[in-house]
Amino acid sequence: MINPYNLVRSVKLAARGPAQDHAHLSGRSGTLDCWLTTITPIFTPAAAARASGTATNLHFFRSANRPAIPGSSLKGMLRSLAEALANGCSPFDSRLHPRCHSLESLCLCCRLVGYLKGSNVHARHVSMSDVLVEAGYEMGSRVTLKELSSPKPERHTPFYDDATRSRGRKFYYHQSHVQHVGDIPAESRPTHRNVQIEPLLRGVFRFSVHYWNLGDVELGLLLHTLDLPPELFHKIGMAKPLGLGTVRITVSGWKENVINPADPAWRYRNLGQASFHVTLAGLQSAEALTAARALLQERIDAVKGAYARHYSQVLGAPVSHDLWTLPAPHLEDLKVMLSLVSYAREIRYAGYGWFQNPTNAQRTLPSIARVQSGERLPD
Repeated sequence: MINPYNLVRSVKLAARGPAQDHAHLSGRSGTLDCWLTTITPIFTPAAAARASGTATNLHFFRSANRPAIPGSSLKGMLRSLAEALANGCSPFDSRLHPRCHSLESLCLCCRLVGYLKGSNVHARHVSMSDVLVEAGYEMGSRVTLKELSSPKPERHTPFYDDATRSRGRKFYYHQSHVQHVGDIPAESRPTHRNVQIEPLLRGVFRFSVHYWNLGDVELGLLLHTLDLPPELFHKIGMAKPLGLGTVRITVSGWKENVINPADPAWRYRNLGQASFHVTLAGLQSAEALTAARALLQERIDAVKGAYARHYSQVLGAPVSHDLWTLPAPHLEDLKVMLSLVSYAREIRYAGYGWFQNPTNAQRTLPSIARVQSGERLPD
């Protein structure tokens, strides 16, 4: 048995610095167009009221009567990954990655995605559209999920709480064997603690990311959160412990604006001007698609390299142009947690009876490396 999530280790905190204001033009501004393709079924719920004593009946979030993922959900997923990659602060103010407390000393993630504490506000430099599905998607029949009650660290301190205090950030394993409604762990005798959902089995979504006033390092981190290596995946939405939510994000277009910091009004007199613009959308021939994809990836890799070189210095490691080759514990952990693990069929939560068993009372959550090497929890 393997717990559905594990904890990515934290490393040396990156240097903090003052927020870049919005009153002046500087750095880079533009738009990244992206595709999001499902690898396993996904589900993002619309608001629902719970009837007393019954399982909650949830519906997929919709926009214009078609399934969609709220931009806020996308932002939360990407921010969590950015915090893990850059070892930014945590909203929970943990000992391992303490929360930012001043506009003059913000971590890279807060400078990028925004910060709020009382009257101290730094508006984000990145915004994300809702994620809208394309035609041809497939919805599944309704299914009542196994209970998704959250872990209770205060009741199982050695297993949950001690591990969280000593390691780092929570990520769920990917479970690629969950492909159809029948693969989703279901409850045949539901109670008020269960929920019923309508999963989206497969589909392609589109969304856009707008950014402004970013340096190469900040933009490089943003691109690292979007453009993962081919063997790594994102996870979004509800029922992650049961195998839902694995997706692939692909950058399909990029338009960078021409700006003139010495003449802020220039951009209004020259709307539509672009210093770089390439898109994969609408290309018909294989040759044109291959050429555009190569040009786009070359540009992406160049900016990602700026962040990799910066983070090499943060770690005190030899300079690398590829972040994922750096010798860092959190990157080693992320490469496991973002991949399609071979042992996914063993993944499930330990039940109430397991924790009541005296032989399990002092067990700790095995680390990512120990699970990867073959350690398992007793059934």
